[in-house]
Amino acid sequence: MKAHDEHGPYRNTGPSEQRLISRHVHRFYNNLLVAGIYNIPVTVADSQLSKLETYLPVLKACLLQHPFLSIVVRRNAKGQSVYARADAVDLRDHFHVTDAELSASNTATEDTLIGRVIEHLCNDPALTFFDTAEVLPHWRLDVLPLQESAHQKRVFISFTYGHTIGDGMSGMVFQKTFLEAFHQLGAQPPEDTNPISNTAHADLPGLPHLPLTLSYLLGPALGHYLPRFVADWLGIKASVSGSDEATWSGKKTFLSSASSEGVPVTTAAEVLSISDNTVTAVLETCRKHDAKLTSLLHEIVAQCFNRHLSSQLVLDASQNNFVASTPTNLRRLVDVPDETIGIFSSTAYSRHDIDRSLNPESEVKITEHMWSKSRADTTQLHRSVSLLRNQPIALLSWISDIDAWMASQLNKPRDVSWEMSNLLSFGNRSASGGTPAIVVEKMFFGQSAEATGSPLLLSVVSVKGGDLVICASWQPGAFGLNTTENSTVEIVERRFVRSLLDDLKRYMDVAASQK
Repeated sequence: MKAHDEHGPYRNTGPSEQRLISRHVHRFYNNLLVAGIYNIPVTVADSQLSKLETYLPVLKACLLQHPFLSIVVRRNAKGQSVYARADAVDLRDHFHVTDAELSASNTATEDTLIGRVIEHLCNDPALTFFDTAEVLPHWRLDVLPLQESAHQKRVFISFTYGHTIGDGMSGMVFQKTFLEAFHQLGAQPPEDTNPISNTAHADLPGLPHLPLTLSYLLGPALGHYLPRFVADWLGIKASVSGSDEATWSGKKTFLSSASSEGVPVTTAAEVLSISDNTVTAVLETCRKHDAKLTSLLHEIVAQCFNRHLSSQLVLDASQNNFVASTPTNLRRLVDVPDETIGIFSSTAYSRHDIDRSLNPESEVKITEHMWSKSRADTTQLHRSVSLLRNQPIALLSWISDIDAWMASQLNKPRDVSWEMSNLLSFGNRSASGGTPAIVVEKMFFGQSAEATGSPLLLSVVSVKGGDLVICASWQPGAFGLNTTENSTVEIVERRFVRSLLDDLKRYMDVAASQK
């Protein structure tokens, strides 16, 4: 680890930022990543694709534009987290070539390979960040050269970072800045090979205080004490997400024995790609039904779970619903530019019925009921990103000790059945116009399992004119699946998730055929 210049105090963290920092401190979450397969001119030497020097000018440009890339986390005298600025960053601490053994198999598809890379990065001890939180900003550039195409070199470039410095959309912002700088500076070794980068000395943006109505604030507390029929009559919910005792959400939250000894929460991951032609047709169908793709995907995931409940999940007779969460982007609501790295997310929720009549052999079809539900959820999702009042994330401001609250979340029922985060589409743009020399062929978005979160995380992203990619990640053991003497939990769960993704693709094909 290289020494940094002195760190100057910046500002105290807000409640949302503190929650994410505390989650890292307690090792309930490791990292997230937004990555792209970059097509680079064939004139660039193979050896250069794995060298920091090739990316130095681009990374320095990113640091000068985004102050969060030079932020470290410290504790003040009261034990509260404080952001501090590194006056300079040694980029040797933030660059890594992914283990070549991961790409050694000639039989694996590229998606399978990338899925292994994502899983590897999510479980990399060097990327848990908080052992070095006071001296190193929480991010790293991971690169992996891939098999080249006819006229292009191809390299997987991942911005891997802690949730302490940015939300999911921040990864997209970084990749856009990175690509723009690549367009301007090229991929050739620079004359200046000094790995020490200056940093931005701009304001560090964050969420302002968000307003709450009294009924929304008191609802979770009153909902636990009022009789159910009274709470329903008053419209009061014991859970912000709307989950109840009849919601399936997998096993209670836990850390494995390895995690309690200091190893972060373990993550398993699988990747699914859906072709541009299919996505284009599905989007056309969604427009015809006044529904957004994210809402349709949630309803499809519910059907996929329904198809495999009877054979693979431990399901109580009383359970009759799923609850899904969708991270939302509040940048425009708080007048923050879209191209800003930071933490500006809240959450929207949707409820879905458990249907025990479905099984793995049931016909795959998109019914009018599914479209009706997707329309309703689209309306609700739009409302969630249109009003600052009563954002779920604002409730954190009423928790006096967020760190202690986070520590208390183990061995409790999970609040939701799955989370789906959609970063939308990435555009290959060049400041000079025309066809850029360097383009992103495919995007990937992945994140580590969350010990205190949903049993399944679905991370969605696409490239304009390219594939849509869904990365499924989970904590081994979180589903509560039935196993046999010949199958471990890990094997059963991976088969289960693969079945969900395969069914999801079939549903998308059906939706595409309805355009």
